[in-house]
Amino acid sequence: MPAPFDGNIPTQIPAQLAAAPTQGAQAGGAFAFRWQHLDVRGDVPIPRHYHSVVGFGDRLYLFGGVTKGNVLDNRVYCLDFPSAHWEVLHIDGVPPAPVMSHMVLYEGLLCVTGASSDGKKMDQMTFFKLADETREYCWKTVSLSGECPQARYWHSGTVVGNRMYVFGGYSGGKRLGDLHVLNLKDAFAWEPLTDVKGVAPSCRNSHTAVAIGKMICVFGGYDGRSRRNDLHVFDTASNCWSQPRVVGKPPSVRYNHSCLVYGTCLYVFGGNSGSIKQDSQVLDTAAAELRWHEVPVSPPLPLPRYSHTAVLCGAEMVVIGGLTGKTHGEGLDSLNLTPTLEGAMFHSMNKTSTKNTRRTAKPRRRKSAEPRPPASF
Repeated sequence: MPAPFDGNIPTQIPAQLAAAPTQGAQAGGAFAFRWQHLDVRGDVPIPRHYHSVVGFGDRLYLFGGVTKGNVLDNRVYCLDFPSAHWEVLHIDGVPPAPVMSHMVLYEGLLCVTGASSDGKKMDQMTFFKLADETREYCWKTVSLSGECPQARYWHSGTVVGNRMYVFGGYSGGKRLGDLHVLNLKDAFAWEPLTDVKGVAPSCRNSHTAVAIGKMICVFGGYDGRSRRNDLHVFDTASNCWSQPRVVGKPPSVRYNHSCLVYGTCLYVFGGNSGSIKQDSQVLDTAAAELRWHEVPVSPPLPLPRYSHTAVLCGAEMVVIGGLTGKTHGEGLDSLNLTPTLEGAMFHSMNKTSTKNTRRTAKPRRRKSAEPRPPASF
């Protein structure tokens, strides 16, 4: 696995990366990454969207989401990735309500956030411990102290150290642009964010927010008027927002996409831009300047989708579920990210990504409606 990012944007490509030999499949003289569709077995989850997935070792854990007929599910499914086998976990205790909650992983605890006792405040968290060899799991709900944020969904929750940062979302008929921090280590208390500097992102929902070291990178989303493709960075050490200069062609505007971090690279896949996307974009934070690249891939490609999840398992970006138009994405699609860290590929990628994209058959345009909140919220 690559070394963790230290939270600072490097000013140059690391010497060991720049000197690494060129590796990877060749397509017309340029790198090409290949997707694969995985056949799964066992207690395969019903296809869904608005679910959450986290990775723990070589296992993936799926919670919640909306299935066919707008049925909400609050069961937890576990995928053993090497064997592609799903199972439903039997968990004692009272589970979270079957809503579109957000799930994070913190020190072996699978935590479902966004819960509310009265529908007005985020004043509860429900979790269970994964690191238990007996596999005797039990849900536990704790009350959160401090000044609790407004209840919401379509927000982001990002763990940095011992704290979870919640940004944006949708509640009460409006989009939110506030930022809150929850202490996960001892008190399970919301802490005030004082002296926040810089210009925060506009109010939005259905964006992504991922951590690279001490930095939280917020990308895309929907502000109620337009889809976004802007990148904002929050430095948790200095409580400062910034909008870094990024060169290269950025991903098209989108929301309900996925984003994950592998090494020092930020990967964006899919989403809704008015048509449903199936492209993969990468932000190279280890370059002398921040630069977007389109990841060159060879067909067959996964179905275009949005409201899916993408999670890292080893060197694999695993995409689960989502909407492909009128239907759900089924099974698993996986993209191996190893070549991006084994050679200085971004030098050639910038020159060849357009050529490779032209060789790939364009997907049929799939229209989709703007996201609508559930009537029960």
